Amino acid sequence: MVVEYIRYTIDEARADAFEEGYRRASSSLDDSEHCLRYEVARCSEDPTQHVVRIEWDSVEGHEQGFRKSAAFGEFFALVNSCPHKQGPLSQGIVHGDVVTCPLHNWNISLRSGNALGSDEGCVPTIPLKVDAGRIYLKRSAVLSPRAAEVSVLEAGAA
Repeated sequence: MVVEYIRYTIDEARADAFEEGYRRASSSLDDSEHCLRYEVARCSEDPTQHVVRIEWDSVEGHEQGFRKSAAFGEFFALVNSCPHKQGPLSQGIVHGDVVTCPLHNWNISLRSGNALGSDEGCVPTIPLKVDAGRIYLKRSAVLSPRAAEVSVLEAGAA
């Protein structure tokens, strides 16, 4: 058995929305024959800290059976700043291939960086490659002055 821990820092005001989003997205874990159990826990001493604990049947089951499955989402990288009021997109909710800005609910395409609906604007995207479980970002794009802070987000089925 392998235990995976993922630590998140989430603004207290968005903690309930984060936990609800994780519950919706957890169907991919429920459907995996390799996931034995999982939990999302909020730290009582510091409510901005959350830990996701996932038990896998084996390293191979996690890396080959889950990460290579259709349930495992794509990764996208973009500058961590909404085109509207520079809201931190890394604190937004990801649903499908869209992230919703936590400040004013603008929807941003993770694929193109474009604002969706009647909103206008664009967030620079950063080319990336996933290889052997690691995410590699294009160096020249990350070092660009426009990419002061980059967020890597996973599109999911939530």
